[in-house]
Amino acid sequence: RNAARMMVFIDEHEDTISTGVFRDPGYIYTDLWGSLPTARHSGGATLSFVDGHVELKKWKDHQTLVPIRRQRRSTTYQSNNVDRVWLIPRIFNAQ
Repeated sequence: RNAARMMVFIDEHEDTISTGVFRDPGYIYTDLWGSLPTARHSGGATLSFVDGHVELKKWKDHQTLVPIRRQRRSTTYQSNNVDRVWLIPRIFNAQ
């Protein structure tokens, strides 16, 4: 497994924080997000990885750039989200 690609921490969107886990692995094969990443850092989120490096990921998909409403959001359906496609292998350490 490639430690440089395995995420340990991500800055989560305020409206989806409910547990200490970023997302439910049951959603990997669907278009549902259990949690959303934040976009408060100039349209991006901070991610840290097993090998110790940190990245600021700038989101590209308008579906990821969700404004904060201060209302609890549960699962979110997002079809063909390019940011989700980028993020899933880093959550599950796919090769």
